[in-house]
Amino acid sequence: MCEAGGYAKSMMIAQKPNPGNRPVLVKEFQGDKLIRFERDKDGVVSSPDISPDEAGWLVRTKTKVLNSLVPENLSQSVSKDYVATRKWQLARDFLGAFAGTASLAAVMTAVAPANAALAALSVAGLTVANVNWFKDRMGQISSIAATNIARVAEKNPRPWMMASDIIQNVGTVVDAATCVLPPIVYFPLLTGMGVVRAVGGAAGGAAGANVGPRQAIKGNLGEVSVKNGNQSTLATFAGSTAGIAALGAIGSVTTFGTAVLAVAGIGAVGSLITYYKMLQSLDYNPVNEKSMRYVMDHMQSHNGEIPPPSRNLLGQVLGLVKRDTLVAGDKIKPVLQDKNFDQLRDTFKDRPYIMSIREGKPYLVLKHEEGSQDQPDPADKPLPESSDFVTKMAQTQAMYQGIVAERLLASPDYASKKAQDEEAANNWVIQESLKQTPADIRPFLTDMQKAGWSVDTVRFWGEERPSVLENASKTP
Repeated sequence: MCEAGGYAKSMMIAQKPNPGNRPVLVKEFQGDKLIRFERDKDGVVSSPDISPDEAGWLVRTKTKVLNSLVPENLSQSVSKDYVATRKWQLARDFLGAFAGTASLAAVMTAVAPANAALAALSVAGLTVANVNWFKDRMGQISSIAATNIARVAEKNPRPWMMASDIIQNVGTVVDAATCVLPPIVYFPLLTGMGVVRAVGGAAGGAAGANVGPRQAIKGNLGEVSVKNGNQSTLATFAGSTAGIAALGAIGSVTTFGTAVLAVAGIGAVGSLITYYKMLQSLDYNPVNEKSMRYVMDHMQSHNGEIPPPSRNLLGQVLGLVKRDTLVAGDKIKPVLQDKNFDQLRDTFKDRPYIMSIREGKPYLVLKHEEGSQDQPDPADKPLPESSDFVTKMAQTQAMYQGIVAERLLASPDYASKKAQDEEAANNWVIQESLKQTPADIRPFLTDMQKAGWSVDTVRFWGEERPSVLENASKTP
């Protein structure tokens, strides 16, 4: 009997009266496993899917341990990238704790000579207590001051998460170096590193904040978070234990400082490699200005083909020094003050935005003409169907034209036209970029989604709420 047929038969048995004792077949999901039970006419229950020894205490203990570490119904309750990312993340946790144990030992060893060196300076008001207070407070203040960096990081998460981890691992090695450096540099070094770590930590935390909610796809974020924490606890415990053992083994054949640097260095490098692999496995590639430029550059050179997200994370990390230059939703007042406002309004009457050229750059304003149909039509699956996504589509369409306009502004044709008449040249850029921008942005986003981009997460700078335009009533 096929599985579907057996299920249908069991339902029929359940729905009809059961005169006397008749055999019954029942199917039940236990986590990801389908279990079949058979009840014969004598009332004896058996299952071909459960072996006799599965009632033993060892199996029950194993099940309880797994239940405390693995989300229930794993194949359905978490995203497809969960297992791959957790595998690499736990390796990273192990290696991070491995390196951290050595660094902590170095810091604790170096603190006494550092305190003595500080006391020997004989500077008025300079004590171990107030220097430690300053070191700790600087890190806290720096974390608060990093708010703007956190806002930038959440728009381009994976490179920022990688950059943050690089900072943390460099900090681990710097901590380890305190036992071999002059004691007088101990407090300045840890204070400076504390500031850098605080900024990097704020950026990394903001960048990775949505990873958990994206992976807990059945509204089970609490369960997934707790079980992730349990997994990491075991990994860090094992890493710390291994770090102590390695420190003792290496320290028995060389100096303490060499042993500390070796363990910290091995752990830090391994931690970076595993975190890099984790981020490569992470399905989290938002639509932002950098990704739009990457996609559109590829389309231009590959006959309209949309590329998958780049796996070159180090290249993306280096690219973080390049700031976003376009705002997909700027203030409308400069456009209102433009002498060509009426012409611009008419040009973009069917679009959810207006674009002008200001100071040699595209200037984008989201707008809605009262009573018109200038907003994008709601999306259908597989795109998000929420009303919020309509505004995201408007921003994406505006950004698309803005990037095309930037190319035109940098072209020889524009330079030639500008030499004759700058206003006419700017109008040419506006009209030509409008022609090259899809009137319906949904197919573009659908193709991006098929290529692997997270189109449900659109992150541009600018005000998402459109300015509402309507004709003012005439006064007598």
